Amino acid sequence: MSAQEWRDSLGAGDEVAVLSRGLGGPNVRFQLVERTTKTLVILGDGGRYRKATGRAPGGDPRGEVLARATQKLRDHRERCDLVHKLGSVKWRNIDLDALRAADAALQGGE
Repeated sequence: MSAQEWRDSLGAGDEVAVLSRGLGGPNVRFQLVERTTKTLVILGDGGRYRKATGRAPGGDPRGEVLARATQKLRDHRERCDLVHKLGSVKWRNIDLDALRAADAALQGGE
C-alpha cells in the first residue's frame, strides 16, 4: 500500500506517527485520528494534515509529516525517552549495588 493509499484509508481511531526534525534525529509522537474529511486528516490534538502530502496545510514543507505507526518508530521513541531519562540520572545518589548492576547491564552495549 502506498503512502497516499494509506493516508486515504485512515479513519477515526487509527493511530499515526507524526515525524518532525530534531537535534540528533527525527522526533516522533503518536496520535489518534479524530476524523477525516475529503482532503484532511484531523488528529486528536487538533493537528490537521493534508491527505495528499501528509503535511500541514500552509506549514513548512520540511516540517511535520504523518507516517505509519510502526514498531521501528515506537522503538525509536522509547530509545530517545530512555536516553533522556538515563542522561538526567544523578548517578552519585545511586547506591553501589545498583551502579554495579547498571554497569553489568551496559557492558558490551557500545
